[in-house]
Amino acid sequence: MTHSVGQIITFFAALVAVSSDSRFFNLKRMKHMTSYIDVNANPCEDLYQYACGKWSEKHDIQSEDNDYTSVDGMVNFKINKELSEFMSVMSSRNKSEFVLKSHNFFKSCVDIKEYNLKIFMEKMTEYENMTWALRTPAAEAANHKFDWVQTLALLRRYGLNGVFIEEQMFERYDDSWRTIIDLNKPFENGGFTSLTEDDFNAINSDLELPEEQRPFGDMLDGFKAFEKLLKALDEVKDDDGDNYITVKELPLPWLYKYLGIVLNENLLDLNMDIEIENIPYMKALDALLNEYDDYFLCSYLELRFLWHLYQTPQVLYAVDCMAATRGLLSLPMNWIFEKQHPELRQEFPKIAELFYNILDSVQTTLSTDKSGIVTPKALSILKGIQLKVGNLPRMDTESVLNNFYADLTLDSKDFYGNLLQLHKFNFNVSHSGYGNYLTGDINQLFFVDSYNEGASYLPYYLKAPNVVVAPTTVMRQPFYHWGYDNVYKYSSLGVRFAYLIIEAVSSDFNFDDLMYSDLVKIGEIASIHAAYGAYYATLPDALKDDEAFIKGTRLIFFLNYAQQHCHASDATTLNSYVSHFPSFAEAFDCQLRNFIETLIKKPSSKI
Repeated sequence: MTHSVGQIITFFAALVAVSSDSRFFNLKRMKHMTSYIDVNANPCEDLYQYACGKWSEKHDIQSEDNDYTSVDGMVNFKINKELSEFMSVMSSRNKSEFVLKSHNFFKSCVDIKEYNLKIFMEKMTEYENMTWALRTPAAEAANHKFDWVQTLALLRRYGLNGVFIEEQMFERYDDSWRTIIDLNKPFENGGFTSLTEDDFNAINSDLELPEEQRPFGDMLDGFKAFEKLLKALDEVKDDDGDNYITVKELPLPWLYKYLGIVLNENLLDLNMDIEIENIPYMKALDALLNEYDDYFLCSYLELRFLWHLYQTPQVLYAVDCMAATRGLLSLPMNWIFEKQHPELRQEFPKIAELFYNILDSVQTTLSTDKSGIVTPKALSILKGIQLKVGNLPRMDTESVLNNFYADLTLDSKDFYGNLLQLHKFNFNVSHSGYGNYLTGDINQLFFVDSYNEGASYLPYYLKAPNVVVAPTTVMRQPFYHWGYDNVYKYSSLGVRFAYLIIEAVSSDFNFDDLMYSDLVKIGEIASIHAAYGAYYATLPDALKDDEAFIKGTRLIFFLNYAQQHCHASDATTLNSYVSHFPSFAEAFDCQLRNFIETLIKKPSSKI
């Protein structure tokens, strides 16, 4: 066992002596943390391997009982499993309408054994009188008026985005209480994502169209070549950045038509403000699309739409259906989770105390800036930021949610129709003020999460109300538990809070030439520093003067932080973050380690 592991266990022995109530949970956390350590790795050179080297051996098991490959995945999986078990036996008696609607969706999902994409196509024909190019033989294409712009806009209303362009409603930079449509090249998840050979084959196989209705196979090579050209457009440079223009100033005529259909307005206000980015990309895209006919482009867009539906949710088990239910109906599921765990309400003040300690730490650091990077506006935002634990209105909650979902109809026997209606419902909400998002009363504030936010336990930031939202589901091990010592809470939830706070103000810093990846790195490093500073401030003076204790807290802090990121994709970034902390090197005796390793590698060297 390495020197640092021995130190960790010694420190734990002191830590768990605090109270009988929390001793069990700290001992349990110690057992898990030390079991994941690769004692053969050098934490000074590769903290990820040291902290997470054995994590996958214990967790990366693809089965219904253990289907995750990261800490985030593990926490969400356990939440989904608990809620799916509740929903599977839930009685409909005396339940609010919004609860019954979420139950109907979950039940309809569970009853589906495998996707049938043809039913989605039939539903869209029923709802929108849509003629599918994918079901139209090339010889008959001339008999139909296919229109790729209309198809792109229509499918956007059912959740398709990031193909050709990315369309979102955002808060205005100059007035965050007002929203504006943003048009950009695909940027979510790293930009435009091409389909793989397996993706194409899966859809082609699933459609099972009659031979006379199968243009897809003939177009397959064309789709692949087209996607290569689309991907190449990612490299088109944009030197102008964001542009605030009006509708009448849109650079391409089809953008006007597209927005009219997306917003369901026959005549757009020509003076309506639009934010548009990457105009050179838009023009290059237009030139590319002009080389193809509407039949081909509509077929391709339909294919991407079916793949979009194919992904949310990926139905394998009941927990997958619950992930989809949380992602698409986050508010009802938040309410159900809180009802299942009334004991968590007593933790709300403690989480708030942690948050505001972190906020004080960030403010203290940023207010001392003499370089001019931290602007007065950033400090103003920082001063007003608030926390909301649990994304729910707190007065007349059931009545508010019943009214909010009043126009949504979900059938327990119609999964395909339900999924389409939920995508459309959430699109409409996002383009009409985010529910009660724009209220000034934090008690009544609630937000219709995006799919990824709704399906996750992690806190997030809302710009307009200047609020960090911590879902009640955040109180799950190993991320948070009431019995954990503060060193755990601050190195997991505290770091997350610090990152969101810094992210909230960083757009107003005087950074001119930094890439987004650089801002992320700076934010993560600063958040670790702020979280440890806030934790240190909570310690009694006597412990602050105890060098052994402080060294132990640093060991635990960095190790627990690292083990919140046990996923292969985090390995490089994790190591680069901690390399910036002398306190990390001191805690893990990096100078001594390097000296000893030098001697081992060069035994004949003179000291």
